[in-house]
Amino acid sequence: MKTETLKAIINAFNTASKDLTRYNLTSVLIEREGGEANIEGVKIVGCDGHKLSVSIQNDSELCELLGNRKYLVTQDDLKIIKLLAKEFKHGILPCKLDGEVIVLGLDSMPFVVRLKTQQAHNLTYPDYNQVIPRNESLYTTEVSFNPEYLLAIAKALKDIDAKNERVTLKINPEDKSAPIMVKSSGQGMAVLMPMRV
Repeated sequence: MKTETLKAIINAFNTASKDLTRYNLTSVLIEREGGEANIEGVKIVGCDGHKLSVSIQNDSELCELLGNRKYLVTQDDLKIIKLLAKEFKHGILPCKLDGEVIVLGLDSMPFVVRLKTQQAHNLTYPDYNQVIPRNESLYTTEVSFNPEYLLAIAKALKDIDAKNERVTLKINPEDKSAPIMVKSSGQGMAVLMPMRV
C-alpha cells in the first residue's frame, strides 16, 4: 500500500461521522473502483450524512487485495494508521490478504492494522452514490478558489458569531470573476476572491 493511500484514508475521516449512534458512518469505506481506460484504483469514502468526500488512489497492490469486497476502516484502525503513516513517510507499506482480512504491516512491526469487510463488522455502508449529482452539466456556474481560504473564513466567522451554524455563499452567475460573499446566520460576513484565469 502506498503512503499516499494511508494519507487519503486519514483525510477521509474529516468527513466521517463523530456520532457513535451512526457507527457505520464513523468508519471510512474503501473499495475497488474501475476507472476509464481500464485503469483501476482504490476508492476511499467518508460521509457523515451532511458531508461526503470521495478520493481515488492509484494503488495497484491494495486494489488487487480488495477484489470485489468493501472494507471499513474504523476509528480504532485510524489510530494505528496514523502511526504507520509517520513510520512510512515515503514508500510502500507491506500488506497482504489473510482470508478476507487485509493486514497492513508485518507481524514483526510494532504497528499492524487488520482491515475487515463490512460483513465482518456486521455493518452496511449506505449507498453514497445516490447523493452524488448524476448530471454535472446542470451545474452551470463554476468558481475556483483555494479551499484553505474557505476554511480560514469559516474560522473567522465562527469567532465573530459563536452560534454560527451555517453560512450562505452568494455567487454572481453573470460574472465568474466577481467576489463571492460569505454570510453567516448571524452578523458575520466575508468576501472571497475567486482565482483569475
